[in-house]
Amino acid sequence: MQIFRVKLERHPLNFELIPIFDIHFGTVFHNEHLFNKIVKYIQENENAYWFCGGDICEFICIDDKRFDFNSLEKSFKRNAERILTYSVEYATEKLKPIAHKCLFMISGNHDTKYKGKFGFDPISSICQNLNITNYTDSYEALVKILFKHKRVDAINLYVHHGHGYSKVRSGTLLNILEDAMTSFDADIYIAGHSHQLVFTYKNFLSLNNTGTALKRKQKLLLRVGGFRFSRKVNVVGYEEKLGLRPNADGTYIIKIIGYNSSQDLKLSVIPIF
Repeated sequence: MQIFRVKLERHPLNFELIPIFDIHFGTVFHNEHLFNKIVKYIQENENAYWFCGGDICEFICIDDKRFDFNSLEKSFKRNAERILTYSVEYATEKLKPIAHKCLFMISGNHDTKYKGKFGFDPISSICQNLNITNYTDSYEALVKILFKHKRVDAINLYVHHGHGYSKVRSGTLLNILEDAMTSFDADIYIAGHSHQLVFTYKNFLSLNNTGTALKRKQKLLLRVGGFRFSRKVNVVGYEEKLGLRPNADGTYIIKIIGYNSSQDLKLSVIPIF
């Protein structure tokens, strides 16, 4: 578990958060077109910010039983013997155009294996290269994002890399987040890892500050897709070997919407894939 306090330099009435999970640079299954599309969107929209939920690269070395030379992206094939350091170099260049708009990064299962084995933390190296200071090798974080809108000046996130796999049904994909709601207080709950896109709103009623009327509190739960195809013609991936269902590539634009006439914030979700 890690905690982050992020203060937006600007104070827009409306802004956007884009969770980027499970990029998986380094494999031919990486969805480069979708990734470039989201990078362009973040670059072109001043009030769009992003954060990373882990699994930036495959990070699978030659001595790993999961290693498959045929599934490597071309440049990774040429650098297979130094795949960890090359992955850091590659990811640094790919993320550089939007690094200044990254709010924080957490780790995933692909990122942490070699820290325990060799003491090498590839995501920490990427963050150092990009001057991203809010990083943790934890899978989980509570994040307070500070901004200014009347008396509402913060929004709280619970973020977990996720667990489970793509044989589970869509209804159970949100279980990890519904469980988190019983233990962690946040406005938005987000997890990845399953490479599936599912979201829902949860509404709660309370009393207003004077105790004279009901007030609705809205919470948002999202399971985020990734940037890895599960099938590719003439290439066999682990999803095919294990009989897993196709991935749902993509993520969401989470719009934080403030109104001049109200102190409340609204949360709006737009899938992008």
